[in-house]
Amino acid sequence: MRFKIEYFLLIILFFIGQLESYSQVLEEDISLMGINHIKKVAKSALRNHDYYSAIDYYNSLIKKKKNNLKYQYDLAELYRKTRDYKRADYWYGKVYESNSEKYLLALYYQAQMQKSMGLFEQSKEKFQIFIKKSKLLKERKYYKKLAKMALQGCVMAIQTKDSIPQIIIQHLDTNINKAHIESNPIYLDSKTVNYVSMRVEGLEYYSSQDSNEIIPRRNFYTIKKKDGNWNFEGELNYPDSIAQNVANGAFSKDGKRFYYTKCKVNWKNKMICAIYYSEKTTLGWSKPRKIDGPINDSKYTATQPTIGVNSKTNMEVLYFVSDRPGGKGGLDIWYSSYNSRKGMFEKVKNAGSKINTIANEITPNYNTTIHALNFSSDYWAGYGGYDVFKIYGELRKWDGLENAGQLINTCADDIYFTLSPSRETGMLVSNRVGGVSLKSKTCCDDLYEFSYVNFIQLTVDADIWGRKDTSFYKMLYEKGLMTQLAIDSVENPEKLDSYPIKLFLINKKTKERILLINESTRQGKCVFDIEPDKDYELEIPSKKGSVVSKFTTQNLRKSDSLHLGDIFVDIIPNEPINLANVYYKFDKSDLTQKAKNTLDTTILELMHQYPEIVVEILSHTDSKGNNSYNLLLSQSRAESVVQYLIRKGIKSSRLLAKGYGETKPIAQNSFSNGQDNPKGRAKNRRTEFRIIGTVDKLIIYDNEPEDY
Repeated sequence: MRFKIEYFLLIILFFIGQLESYSQVLEEDISLMGINHIKKVAKSALRNHDYYSAIDYYNSLIKKKKNNLKYQYDLAELYRKTRDYKRADYWYGKVYESNSEKYLLALYYQAQMQKSMGLFEQSKEKFQIFIKKSKLLKERKYYKKLAKMALQGCVMAIQTKDSIPQIIIQHLDTNINKAHIESNPIYLDSKTVNYVSMRVEGLEYYSSQDSNEIIPRRNFYTIKKKDGNWNFEGELNYPDSIAQNVANGAFSKDGKRFYYTKCKVNWKNKMICAIYYSEKTTLGWSKPRKIDGPINDSKYTATQPTIGVNSKTNMEVLYFVSDRPGGKGGLDIWYSSYNSRKGMFEKVKNAGSKINTIANEITPNYNTTIHALNFSSDYWAGYGGYDVFKIYGELRKWDGLENAGQLINTCADDIYFTLSPSRETGMLVSNRVGGVSLKSKTCCDDLYEFSYVNFIQLTVDADIWGRKDTSFYKMLYEKGLMTQLAIDSVENPEKLDSYPIKLFLINKKTKERILLINESTRQGKCVFDIEPDKDYELEIPSKKGSVVSKFTTQNLRKSDSLHLGDIFVDIIPNEPINLANVYYKFDKSDLTQKAKNTLDTTILELMHQYPEIVVEILSHTDSKGNNSYNLLLSQSRAESVVQYLIRKGIKSSRLLAKGYGETKPIAQNSFSNGQDNPKGRAKNRRTEFRIIGTVDKLIIYDNEPEDY
């Protein structure tokens, strides 16, 4: 028996894995079979997803039973799944004309095939008819939603047919694109790309009897750009490439981990994919391991990983595609955050209904520079089957869904969109007419490079200055906690280094804010990459509420830098402030009445006056006794202050106790001649406080003092 390697639509778009080889019977052999025998082998081919062989069998069945609409409909389905749009259109139309009531879905799929051939007017008309008749279907709500969205895509395509896309797109030559599908381009730098391919020139047949025959596998390969042309460099030296089919690679942000997909058919003949990773070491890439935790499920697929970063926690986030329960329908995009402390990925969550739909969302690619997710969907209004879309945000918080537009998207399937580091160029995968094909002009996926004709490079920057609250210092002076000299020294503003700042994208219609970036200033400055035709807000925390700087890129038509200038924020100091007269009995942590009176008139009053602040109580000892004992004693003393303030009505969430023992002296415990220094020891036996944040956990001014 002879075998051939084939791929079908779901494998191309969903798993990008290779099925086992399946039987291929020659045409003269089929002609000798009876109908029952052909039906039997046709069903076997379908079970094994060997769609091309099944097409041969059904064509033979139709020759023998010319008026059998079931065979004709099944053949149309096979042509659709192998993306032979023209033949699928013909057979769906033939079936619908013969029995429009029983085969109403044939009209829906015929409209879909005509849309995939760019026949938008004909497709629009058929979708309109289908919507009117969809009440006859058992699953009418589902198909009606699909048809309405597809109709929107037809209208959009008709309305924009005369527009001139500002994009140049180029098919990579046969040095790179082969007859079988290429997928998953990954930029290592602006001139180096990894991608996945099975580098076979055409349909190849293999004998099941020959155990020595090597069947081609899908591997990772590298291409490099030299003198404006992409050149094939060879197979990526990766430990799993030879063993079995691999695909869907993604690097962590620091480039030290490589994630990818491996797939195999389970006992139910369902393709199940799992996500693996390898770590970069001084000796090369480590042996791949399947990701532990909730991401991989033996019953459901997990594939097409891409890596983002959580703006709030800075944790790595893995986005991936899965058909697991709890989704919106079909294939959805899910995510899991990496907990570096536990060394594992956390609970898997659905990315939400602003991305996922009743149909399929696939090939996600997260751009950490602009905090946007590119993905492909066969539901949202588009020009073809799968269109590329972009949306801003992270996790479940998204906004601003955009179709990537013409040339990026065609009437065929457009997937695996990725941008180069400069974002001026990029690559995608498409089965559009013009690629290297096997059975039909649109059967197979190739790599394409694109560039934006009028790319606009925009940045925004600002200088962040801190003005310490002199009224706060004056209050401390009135309480006897600060000298006039100290107040005079803090009146001048200073540039804030490592100070928290947030950048938000603003929805033009709803005014909803989407957090894009949550970082800190560097040497008092912030610089961000931004995009044209957007509204933004830069938010910087301040003592009296955040300072917000609004700006827009709506009218910018060329590359530029926006300078927001100097932004001043009011800050509360975090320098430790000594609480005089807070004493304890010898070797005890109980507060004296004099200490309680001091607390009542200083820090307690302060916390009532500034109800948003979080305070750390710092307790210190002199050097008498051993260090470990002094640490315990000072911790107990700090906690006694905290407990006293809690009894006075201050919430525990606003207080933190920290004992430093003898480790932070401010005076000498003994003189250089070895004699005891009672005054120095008295200064070291102190209780202090400092502002470390606000009740919403946002650190107002968290630079650690030099001695702390």
